[in-house]
Amino acid sequence: MPEDRTSLFDSLLEGRRPIYIAVGVTILGLILLVVFALLLLRSPDEGDGDQTAEATATLSELDSGDIGGLPATPPPDVVVLGISNSATVSVTLSTPATLDIDGQRFTLRAEAVTTGERWQPELPNAATAVWVYGTVVNYVIGLADTAEARALLDGLTPGDLMSLTTRGGTASQFTFASRDIVPAASADVFAQNSPGLTLVLLGTEGESRLVVRGRYVVPETSNASASSVVELGETAQLDTLQLTVIGTTHLSNEPSAPPGFAFFLVDYELLNVGQQQVELSRLRLSLIDQFGNQYAVNALAGQFGNHPLATGTLGGGQLTAATVGYQIPASLSAPTLRLVAQYGDSPAKVEVNLPFSRSETNAAVVTVLQAEVSLDGASLALQGQVTNLGSEQLVVTEQDVSLSSLGTVYLMFANNPAFPWVVEAGQTIPFALTFQRPQESSAVLNVLNYPFQLNGLR
Repeated sequence: MPEDRTSLFDSLLEGRRPIYIAVGVTILGLILLVVFALLLLRSPDEGDGDQTAEATATLSELDSGDIGGLPATPPPDVVVLGISNSATVSVTLSTPATLDIDGQRFTLRAEAVTTGERWQPELPNAATAVWVYGTVVNYVIGLADTAEARALLDGLTPGDLMSLTTRGGTASQFTFASRDIVPAASADVFAQNSPGLTLVLLGTEGESRLVVRGRYVVPETSNASASSVVELGETAQLDTLQLTVIGTTHLSNEPSAPPGFAFFLVDYELLNVGQQQVELSRLRLSLIDQFGNQYAVNALAGQFGNHPLATGTLGGGQLTAATVGYQIPASLSAPTLRLVAQYGDSPAKVEVNLPFSRSETNAAVVTVLQAEVSLDGASLALQGQVTNLGSEQLVVTEQDVSLSSLGTVYLMFANNPAFPWVVEAGQTIPFALTFQRPQESSAVLNVLNYPFQLNGLR
């Protein structure tokens, strides 16, 4: 019987073996296709426990690293989640990693701030601080409001240094500038209009916060004979001095000037970012025209300035405004002049490009009648008037009006009348201006190149 069955099976296979093999391959292919489809349709949360655990472990390591919550050899790009489901934050080698204040180091982590919400991030410990992602001009950093942190910030004095180090190892230094109590909901702390450092104590309760601001210290060039060139209103570093020219005045019809000559006045601010006193008598300032002619300081011309001559010493962290005067040919015609500043015997120098135009008469008189900080402390309101003493129409544009302090130009919120102001010959028009409130205690209003020093703003 078995032999009969074997013969029957062989007879069935005879001539049909290729067909049966093809059918088997087809069935096997269908089974594999079904299995592959099930794998694709499976939830990503199923069966990936090992990968999820590995990702969680990586993020946990970021919170306990030695430098800013980052590993000693960080990857080129680490992603950190922003606050309140905001967009992800890409942390690069230029991201601040550590903050040093008076010998105390804080590790930094990056978080985004959701627009319109109160900034109140959670800090794991007092040694960790939060850097607001995107603040790269004025670095904004939040610290836990502990007794130690408050004592540290309260103890800062003018000239004290604070340092930020990035993941790439680049360090930036800042000097203590001011200490204020601001509303917890204020967005002014995030302003990016001036290089600096803003430290905020992040208390869990209350409607106000302690805010400390630092000024950026321009690094000295490695070439001692190198020259730094800036424009009117910009700040340049000269040793431990920061120099900012805030305005110029051309007195072409001053009776005290010798025949054939005129007076040219330069108003400037000096900030000592060091800790030692600076002898102002060692500061050398000279004026050079486009032909290379150099003009020495003229004491008589300086008497007509808006500020006194720079004399005596300037202590660490102190700011002063001064005027330097020069006697120039009355016929001098040039688009610009250069103010060259040097200190002591150092070959390093700063050059400031100054706009210059010759005028036969002082055709305008500008008067500031009132300056007042708004009740909410966010803006500065100014009132004044412009008188045209000339025989031709005077036009004042928006470019002729500015408010600045230490190289920062502040935003103009409103103006009345609208620009341009057209002042007919012999006429006077009043004006009202509203600016962003300066972060410094003093600022300079410039109208038609007439500078006005404003004090007591903070």
